[in-house]
Amino acid sequence: MEIADRLEPCLALYMIIAWRALFVTMFGRIYPALRCEFIFTKEEWQAVHLVLNQTPLPSIPPSLGEIIPMIGRLGGHLGRKCDGHPESQINLEGVQNLFCEELHSSWQNQFCTPVWKPSA
Repeated sequence: MEIADRLEPCLALYMIIAWRALFVTMFGRIYPALRCEFIFTKEEWQAVHLVLNQTPLPSIPPSLGEIIPMIGRLGGHLGRKCDGHPESQINLEGVQNLFCEELHSSWQNQFCTPVWKPSA
């Protein structure tokens, strides 16, 4: 009985995450020109942009049609012309990887202060 009590919240969390991945996939296909801030927080889309592009952040948030293939790349989608749109499973893995990147960067910013600072 103890296992079942712990399994229910876990399954509920997994269902919420899976629903979000499917929502992102379908909404991005229907409204590719919509700004990504409609679905993703500022920190989420900026993390995706910085991890994949390693360039300065754009002043205007990218559209869903631009950010969803990036999330797909985090999940393993190759992005070739013949591959089509990333499916919800790939986006789910991309969102999980994004979450891990966000946790890592927030943990690093909060707990890893540099001990040695180079002189200018």
